[in-house]
Amino acid sequence: MLVQFYNVSKLYPNGVKALDDVSMQIDRGEFVFLMGSSGAGKSTLVKMIFREELPTRGQIFLASRSVVRMKRSEVPKLRRNIGIVFQDFKLLENKTVMENIAFAMEVVGARPKDIRERVPEVINMVGLKGREKSFPGQLSGGEQQRWV
Repeated sequence: MLVQFYNVSKLYPNGVKALDDVSMQIDRGEFVFLMGSSGAGKSTLVKMIFREELPTRGQIFLASRSVVRMKRSEVPKLRRNIGIVFQDFKLLENKTVMENIAFAMEVVGARPKDIRERVPEVINMVGLKGREKSFPGQLSGGEQQRWV
């Protein structure tokens, strides 16, 4: 398993319950979409994966390592190995679709050969084939949200 949640709950100090006893697993290589209504806890769950938030109760493991018990000094290394699509896109306006994806892979240390092979797969996977050379300003909001 790559990501495992065991009985994870999150109660914020203001009394809002974002997650209640969530258990799930994501296997290596899986491409996961998280959907739900506003306030359902999607952002909280994602923030727990990259340790911006900690659960009130339960355990979270990434590649068999406890995120909950991880030292703060280890968090940057963890984050270099996680790809997440954020709501505010975080796209580089002067780079094309291909260049944005390749740049994100370069930053985390991917080999040039892996970048050349993986970028077209990702573009196809998110339904942007044919838009590889488009800049973010040439894409709709929905198209921008599909990648990086």
